[in-house]
Amino acid sequence: MTAETNDENAALVGPYQGSMSHNAYDTPKRIAFFEITLAIENRKLSPKIIQTGCVDIEDGKSFKSYVKKAMTTGLFPNSNNQPTQQTGRGRPGNPNGFSLNCKTLDYIIIKLSEADFDNWRFPKTLPPFSSGDEKFQKAEGRKGFPPMCAIMAEARLLQMVGSKLKIAHPTSQNPATCDSKWAYFVFDGELAHKYEPKFAVRYNIHLELIDPITGNGVPLIIDPDVGFPDGTEPLVPPLA
Repeated sequence: MTAETNDENAALVGPYQGSMSHNAYDTPKRIAFFEITLAIENRKLSPKIIQTGCVDIEDGKSFKSYVKKAMTTGLFPNSNNQPTQQTGRGRPGNPNGFSLNCKTLDYIIIKLSEADFDNWRFPKTLPPFSSGDEKFQKAEGRKGFPPMCAIMAEARLLQMVGSKLKIAHPTSQNPATCDSKWAYFVFDGELAHKYEPKFAVRYNIHLELIDPITGNGVPLIIDPDVGFPDGTEPLVPPLA
């Protein structure tokens, strides 16, 4: 995990591509949920996964319907609130126990826990996720995925405004109107594993620690991997 104010080499996931549309690529058929918290270990902030969930999107149901239910109830579909804590390495010489293992075209939802650590949020003025993995910046991805990032798209905030679910695409010119602890992106695990079965894609989770006095945000970047075989895997729905 690193704490930085910016990452000049990171390719933002879709912030300048306009509205991403699933008319351009296949709609993911699965949603993987991860709830994370921050703990202090050896005087450093360390991210931990405290709940996972996974659901196959049924015919006739929408991504929004599953997300809205999870956000209003606080529960993930097929949830597991004691996932195995992985100790695998994200990259040689770079241990990272927060890496995610996803092999298909999935929605990846990250929830910032409010139980143990509440004074944080996703940024209001930039996308919540970015990719810093050079390996896939020149690869050819699915039609509709942003250039320079062949396996990630749609870095978006999820916000409940009253009873309505709002999907926000924050930028400095168009900041989010309220704090958000939910965000998602689309990950093409199929492509990642075609290139390399033991593949790990480095990506960044952009966060802000909230000053309790001023309410201002202090930037923080968590840099795990996604698609990493030894990473935490969302609880797979039971077979029918």
